[in-house]
Amino acid sequence: MAGGEDRRFGEPPLPQTVAAAAAIRRLTGMLLSLEHPHPTVDAMLEKLAQWESELEPALPADPRPRMSGDSTDKRVYLQRALDIGAFNPCFPSTASTR
Repeated sequence: MAGGEDRRFGEPPLPQTVAAAAAIRRLTGMLLSLEHPHPTVDAMLEKLAQWESELEPALPADPRPRMSGDSTDKRVYLQRALDIGAFNPCFPSTASTR
């Protein structure tokens, strides 16, 4: 941009979010490679339910993204000008996952 103006909109993801996305992506790859039930998957499902319950109270009341000037009751809008795969485990990452 002329004059060094940064036109990206939104907030950068938390480092925790980037790390969690990579871990979830690796685990998903492992799960898709399993051919038989595994007790670790049962334990994962129990933990995931627990973590959902623990995180839910920390979420904003309104799941719509917060834009400039909006209420803080909405969720943060993450930058889309960067690598979405870095913070969303449903998108492929440009970084190596192994």
